[in-house]
Amino acid sequence: MVKMLDTDVGRIYAKLQELGIFENAILVFSGDHGHELYYHETDHTDKTHNLETGQSYDNINTKFYSPLGGDVFDGNNGMAGLKRSNWEGGVRVPLLWHWKEKIKPETISNQMVSNYDFLNTLAEIISGKAMKKKDRVSYAKTLFGRKSKKRAYTVCSSTMGPALVTKEGWKICNFLKRDVFQLYYLPNDYKEENELSTENSNKMDELKKLLFKACDSNWENGLGAKIVKP
Repeated sequence: MVKMLDTDVGRIYAKLQELGIFENAILVFSGDHGHELYYHETDHTDKTHNLETGQSYDNINTKFYSPLGGDVFDGNNGMAGLKRSNWEGGVRVPLLWHWKEKIKPETISNQMVSNYDFLNTLAEIISGKAMKKKDRVSYAKTLFGRKSKKRAYTVCSSTMGPALVTKEGWKICNFLKRDVFQLYYLPNDYKEENELSTENSNKMDELKKLLFKACDSNWENGLGAKIVKP
């Protein structure tokens, strides 16, 4: 997959040069979801059961981590969860922009953005104006080494339920089927191992209200696409 990705990006790169439009072309690369385990070997890899204990992950007290599932590639870089979950390993993705002589090479930012910010960002680059009255937030200035407005929080849906991460790093995630809400502070907890709702009940209540509002007052709106078996 890495070889195919590298080859196909190279084909696009070469074609833009061939057409003579490379210097005025923007290349954007991102993922649509976090890591997934696409291979399975009995007693060696398993995305649903802990290979050490044989127990299935309940996504409350136990969750997927690469060492527990035998994922030798560690595709989510130590984070919890896989595709379709609302853990960081299931939703956090790479994002790269390239625009020759416009975006400085090797510019790195840890600003939190969402894929639905793309349209507003492109609108500001093209017209100089960001679109108003939309939930998307432009990060165009960040691409050019300046400071963009930071979104107060980012929301995602999943087959587990919705989750919300604030710009300060507080995260509330919901397992809708079990009616369970959990609270984490990501700057100090990259692997989402320390649940903090008991000692931070006010923060939990605050974020729960915010998340409910973001779901248009219906938790079901936070559910991503479900897999239906024939």
